[in-house]
Amino acid sequence: MDGNAGSQKNHNCIVVGIERKENNCIHGSCGEYQFYAKVFDIGSEHGIDGGRVSKLWISRHEVMPGYIKKTVIANYDRGWDIRPKTEDDFIAYLSIIHCLEKLPLDDDGEASQTTQTSST
Repeated sequence: MDGNAGSQKNHNCIVVGIERKENNCIHGSCGEYQFYAKVFDIGSEHGIDGGRVSKLWISRHEVMPGYIKKTVIANYDRGWDIRPKTEDDFIAYLSIIHCLEKLPLDDDGEASQTTQTSST
């Protein structure tokens, strides 16, 4: 990625809820992208760039005639297995990670179950 700001696409990142609260798992979407993440209350050495997200899986869903093509564009599990390769994928990743890092915490210190966060 060259970081060129020429792309005009906006990605609206909406966190749709926590699947298993005891494990800090989050599922959400960002435009045509779906993601699963493990988000903790504080950053750690295992998080992406020392942040709160220690696991992140992102796939792009493209509607094709008769089916939906799913392509994994990023996978992080305490280290990078797959990194975003295209500018659009990288922009979606940045939108998602920004939303996840900004998630508010519940009273018990875990990421909120009902939060909807937008990033453009």
